[in-house]
Amino acid sequence: MLGLLGLLLVGPAPAQAAAPVRRSGPLVSSGGDPVTTGLRVLMTSISPSSLTPSSPVTVTGSIQNLDASAWTDLKVYLVMGSTPLTSAEALHDELTSPADSYSGDRIIDPGLFAELGDLPPGASRAYTLQVPFGSLGLLAPTPGVYPIGVHVIATDSHGIRNPVEATGRARSFIPLMPTVDPASRQPGQPTGQLLSTTSLSVVLPVRDPVVRSADGSYEDTAAILADISPGGRLRNLLDLAGSTGGVSISLLVDPAFLDAVRTLATGETGPPSGRAGGPAGSPATGAPTSPAASGGTASTLPTGTDTGANSASAPQLVAQNFLAAFRAVASHSTLLVEGYGGSDLVSLSLAGDRGLMHVARRISAHSLAAYGFSGAAVSTPVAVDAAALGDVHPRSLQLLGSDQVKGWTLTDGPGALLRTGGGALPVLIADSSLVQGGPAPGPTDTPLQVRQRLLSETALLALGHQPTSEAVAPSLLFFPGDSWDPGAGQQAAEFLPGLAASWITATNPLAQTPGRADPTTHMVAAAAPAVPAGIGAPLPAELLAAAGSIRRRAAKLASLTGGGHELLDYYEQSAALLTGAHWRTDPVGAQAVAQATASALSAQLDRVSVTSPDFVTLSSSSGRFPVTITNGLDRPVTVGVSFDDDSGILQIDDVRPIAIPPHQSETTTVDVNAPGIGVTGVTASLVTPAGQSFGTPATFTLRSSVVGVVIWIAMGAAAAFMLLVIVRRVVRRVRSPRAARPA
Repeated sequence: MLGLLGLLLVGPAPAQAAAPVRRSGPLVSSGGDPVTTGLRVLMTSISPSSLTPSSPVTVTGSIQNLDASAWTDLKVYLVMGSTPLTSAEALHDELTSPADSYSGDRIIDPGLFAELGDLPPGASRAYTLQVPFGSLGLLAPTPGVYPIGVHVIATDSHGIRNPVEATGRARSFIPLMPTVDPASRQPGQPTGQLLSTTSLSVVLPVRDPVVRSADGSYEDTAAILADISPGGRLRNLLDLAGSTGGVSISLLVDPAFLDAVRTLATGETGPPSGRAGGPAGSPATGAPTSPAASGGTASTLPTGTDTGANSASAPQLVAQNFLAAFRAVASHSTLLVEGYGGSDLVSLSLAGDRGLMHVARRISAHSLAAYGFSGAAVSTPVAVDAAALGDVHPRSLQLLGSDQVKGWTLTDGPGALLRTGGGALPVLIADSSLVQGGPAPGPTDTPLQVRQRLLSETALLALGHQPTSEAVAPSLLFFPGDSWDPGAGQQAAEFLPGLAASWITATNPLAQTPGRADPTTHMVAAAAPAVPAGIGAPLPAELLAAAGSIRRRAAKLASLTGGGHELLDYYEQSAALLTGAHWRTDPVGAQAVAQATASALSAQLDRVSVTSPDFVTLSSSSGRFPVTITNGLDRPVTVGVSFDDDSGILQIDDVRPIAIPPHQSETTTVDVNAPGIGVTGVTASLVTPAGQSFGTPATFTLRSSVVGVVIWIAMGAAAAFMLLVIVRRVVRRVRSPRAARPA
């Protein structure tokens, strides 16, 4: 086979990484397609995904005419490098080489190239190339990574045709690995024996930033719907993950996002109804909105279009189908669960608020359990503060990007120890460049390009590993971050099935996590600056304090109304959502949501009130007075009253918690004992069954006196004296006539 020397690619260097859609993920996606004129050439499949001596190489793809004039007499050729890349450095050089760099020879043998005829302006046409292994032009079947590509030769509208310089191009990589012993090698088979495999874990994020208003509705629902609709980024990820081909994957899940999707699926917002109050004045209708309200029962969740399909709206059907797809993928995946709403552990640690850390983890676990799943706690900090991360919960796995640390290379493996000043924190590191995929021209981050990049990197790791008793087997973690969109209809690329190679051992990140005392684990340091540009400073203390206040008020409302864990979980979700890392760029907006939520809770608590007389007078050292408790909520409450006096000498019996129906009042009398004499102020405070005071207290004045007994004694003495005077007068009148007779 003879090949013509050609240049593989035309166009600028690979595009820079784009900013992530989600601000709480460490990794970014590449993306760009610099081809804007001429012919855009795409490769959509390479089969098999690695070179096999007994199998031909089949490449399919499409060609699109971007010009306003037609291209004629199109011929499509497979391009193959004759010698392999055998080191990570050589692979990197090829990735970053100019788009028109030479990477191999065109295969021009008759029957091994495609003739497509003419291509009108704006039109696209598919192609298929199939070349036997023996016709690839390899100098020797040497293990390594081979450049592979496609060239298109065509004639422009002026009749100009360049047989050397390709009109359109695309390129990628394909590995060739040894699989047999040299002694049994047959002609045409690669030499050597595979001595090691590379462990590969694939983590796909299922999350979006979530903002929940005080009334329970979600903001940016249009953006969420766009992501979960057919052709949307997250739906594309689930579709890609759904065709595993035996390769296990992991899903990084934010249950807050799933709850937002569930709200779209059911059309219901607000706290669990019928058990606790919604926003002030709201009716108690509908079923619980939060999955936590289902008590961990997955059967209450939407499962697909058959759930209410006759009455559901189009957005509801989209959300139901997405949840059904998630359940299908999650059932055979490892789940990694981040703090509810993507909690910013660095900010919480700097503020010393371990309570909110615990709440975010616990609420995530509760919410995910409502979908019938559980997972391992994980965090993806946007800013790496080694000292702060050293204080987080040790069971929360930290997933970092290679651009967030220094002193690490791909050959070190994903498991590492992060220096924290007071020790070392086990972390997992994903190479941030893997999602950039193959070399330009683009798009370079298609599922096919990313798959071939992963195959190439793992192959070179396996080839470069020399097993010894002390050596750690090579390992690699792929986490594309929150910007990668594999695109719709990517099944042809067979992303996951193509990763089922002989030198790859599929695993999950938990198996790659290092031990704290493992002497073979690589030590890394946080990259400077600790707060990257565009991320924002840590969350302000005022915001975290507001989140804590919401927790406390929610605990009172739940105890008061009997809402229990359902209502408490709902409002603790509200508190946790305010600690999301995406709020770093909008702390003012977060504070507004916090204030509105706290005010809504206070308004509900204030609808339960207590009144008393303004002035109470005791005619003796003890007595009774009335207090009235009014329930202005739409549901029953159980509430008591505690008393406190300024003098500290009164003995007033507290009102034990009593049940009061909705919109009803209850008046009860209170016994009081006043051992002293005087006037004192008294405060009557409402208390929950748990003994927490809430609401606006009632104040009144109480006057006590023990002089009443003296008055009665004085009155008795006066009566006795008057009786004595009367008796004496009567006696004198009786005696006076007797004394007058002798005279």
